[in-house]
Amino acid sequence: MTTQTYTPNEEKRVYAGTTMLMIGSCIGASLLALGNRFSNLGWPLSTVYMTLAVIFSFWGYRQIIDACTYTRYSTIRSLLIVTWNKVIAEIVGYATMFLIFGFLVAYCVISSDYIHSIYNFFSKTPACNQPAAYDEGLCNEYIKCVAASNKVDKIIRAIVGGGAFMLLSFVSSVGILSLISSLSLILVVFSISVILGRCIEALIKGKLAHDSGGWTRREPPIPYKPDVWSVLIDFPSYFSLYTLIPTIPSLYAEMKGSISEKTKIIHRTSIYATVVLITIYMLLAYVTSATFYGSNQENYRQDNILNNFSDNDKLVLSVRILYVLVIFTAFVCCLFPCRAILLDIVKADRTTKRGKVLFFVTGIIIVLLLTILAIFVPSITLVFDIITSLFGFVLYLGLPILVGLKIPVLKARREYMEATRAAMHRKDPDTEMKQTNAMEAKIRDRTNSITAFLSVFGPGATERVRQASESIVRRMSMTSDRLSIGGRADRASSSSGRRLSSYRHSHIPFKGVPSTIPEASDLSKIETPPLNNVSLESEHARQQSRLQTIPETYEHDRNRVQEVTEPDTEEEETTHNISTRVVTEQVAIDHSHTISDEVLLEGFTPPKVSLKRQIILWTITSLFIITNSTSFVMTIIKIFSPKGNTGVCPK
Repeated sequence: MTTQTYTPNEEKRVYAGTTMLMIGSCIGASLLALGNRFSNLGWPLSTVYMTLAVIFSFWGYRQIIDACTYTRYSTIRSLLIVTWNKVIAEIVGYATMFLIFGFLVAYCVISSDYIHSIYNFFSKTPACNQPAAYDEGLCNEYIKCVAASNKVDKIIRAIVGGGAFMLLSFVSSVGILSLISSLSLILVVFSISVILGRCIEALIKGKLAHDSGGWTRREPPIPYKPDVWSVLIDFPSYFSLYTLIPTIPSLYAEMKGSISEKTKIIHRTSIYATVVLITIYMLLAYVTSATFYGSNQENYRQDNILNNFSDNDKLVLSVRILYVLVIFTAFVCCLFPCRAILLDIVKADRTTKRGKVLFFVTGIIIVLLLTILAIFVPSITLVFDIITSLFGFVLYLGLPILVGLKIPVLKARREYMEATRAAMHRKDPDTEMKQTNAMEAKIRDRTNSITAFLSVFGPGATERVRQASESIVRRMSMTSDRLSIGGRADRASSSSGRRLSSYRHSHIPFKGVPSTIPEASDLSKIETPPLNNVSLESEHARQQSRLQTIPETYEHDRNRVQEVTEPDTEEEETTHNISTRVVTEQVAIDHSHTISDEVLLEGFTPPKVSLKRQIILWTITSLFIITNSTSFVMTIIKIFSPKGNTGVCPK
C-alpha cells in the first residue's frame, strides 16, 4: 500500500500553493497588450489562436512532467543533455538568454511609460489628443504636443535604463528582491480588477472615468475583422502567455513525496493553473478590446492597456506606481540568468576575482544595450513579436517537441534501470544474513580492541591506573582472609600478559595514541598497571557499552542534523575519533548497495521511436518554423514600411 506524504489539509495547501506559483510564473507583461491583439485579429481568429496555444501548452507540460518522472532531473539543461546532447542544451540556453533580454527591453519601455504618466499627473501636463475634425491650428498644436511627449519619453527611457537599471545591475543578491517580486501576483490581480472595473463602468455608463479626450463607444462594438499584418505576426505571441515549461523541473525536484504523488500533483496543478489563466486572459481580452482600439477611437489605441486611461485617474495611477516597483525588482531577478549564461560562455567563476569583475561588466553591457534598444522601440508589441518569433519558438515550441520525441526512450531507460536494480538486489536470504552478521562481528571486534587499547595506553591512562591501584589496595585489605595474594597476583599477571599480547597485533592509529604497542624495552617509561585492575575493567565495560550504541544511534538519527561540538580534553578528542571511525564503517555498510546509473544502464539498447510519433511531431515542428519565420519577416517589413496617416491630422 502506497504511503501518503501529505495529510488531507496539507495536500490542499500544496495544491493551492503550487497552482498560485504556476499562475504567477505565467502572468507577465504580455497580458498588457492582449486587448490590442484581440482587437487587431478579431474575436473569432483570436479565440482560435488562443485555443491552439492552450492545447499545445497542455501537451508540452505533459511531456516535461513525464521527462522529469523518468529522469528526475531538476533543470531543462539536464533534461536536454540526457535526451539529446550538450549542443542542443546550449542552443536552448542561449535562446533563453535572448528571450529574457527582450523582456528586459520591454520592462524598460513599460516602466518608462508609467513614469511618464506619473510625471504628467504631478506636472499637470495635458494629454495629446487629436481634434474630432481637421483644424490646422489644432492639428499643429497636436503635432507639437506629440513631438514634445516623444522627446520626454526618450529622456525618461534613457534615465530609467542608464540610471535606475544601471544601479540595479550592481545588486549581487536577489534574496530580498525575490521575496518582494513574489508579491507581484497580488499586484496583477489588483491591476486586472482595476482595468476590468474601469472598462465595464465605461461600457455601462458610456463615459470613461476622469477622461478628457472624448472617449466614445467603439465602432464596431465587437471586433471581428482581422488585420492582415496581425494574422501573419501575432500567432507566436499567444504561446508566450503560457510560460510554465521552464519552471516544471525545479518544481518537481523541490516537491516532497513519492514519484507518483509528485507527478499527480504537478499534472493536476498545471491543469488548474492553465484553466485559471485562460479565464483571466479571455475575460481581460474581450472586455478591453470591446472598450478601446475602435476605428473611431484614435486617442485610445495604445498597445499597453493602462496607457489608454487618463493620467488623472488616481486609481490607475496607483497601479502604475506599483507596477514600476515590481518591474524594478523583476529586472534584477531576470538579469541574473542572462549574466550566468554569459559567464558560462567565457568560463568565468563568480567566486573568483575575475568572475566578480566580469559579473558586473556583463551587467553594465546588458543594461547599455537594452537602454539603446528601448529608446528606439516604439511599442512593447514590437518587442514581443520579435523575441517570441525568434527565441520563444525554441523555448515554448521546440523544447516540448524535442523532449516529446524522446519520451519513449526515457520510459524504457527508467524501466531497464529499475529491473536491473531489482535483479542486483535479489539475493539468497541465508547468504545475505551471513554477510550482514560477518560485517557486524567485524565492527564489534574492532570496537572492543579500540576500547581496550585506549584503557591502557590512551590519554589519562596514568590517572586511571592510579585510581585502580588504590581500589585494589582497599579491596585486598578487606578480603585478605579469604583470598591468596600470591594466587591473585599470578592470575592478574597472566591476564595482563594475554592482554598485552593481543595489543601487539593492533595497528589502528588514533590521534594522541601510538599506532603500535611499545616494545618491552619501552614499557619501563610507562606506568605499569597494577596486578588486579577492577576499575579498568569497569571503565572498559562502560566505554564498550557506549561505543556499541553508536551505530544504532547513528542509524536512528542520521536524517537529523547533529550539533558539532569541539572536544574539551585530549581524552574526549580521542574518544570522538573512535566514534567517528565506527560511524564511518556503519555508513559504508548503509551505502554499500548504492549503484550508479552507468552500471544500471550497462547493456541498455534505446528503443526506436515509432514512425507515427516522429511524423506527427516533425510535421508540427515544420509548421511552427514556417509560422514563426513568417512572423519575424513580416515584423521587420512592418517596421520599415511607410506609415499611413491615422486620424484627421497628418503626420
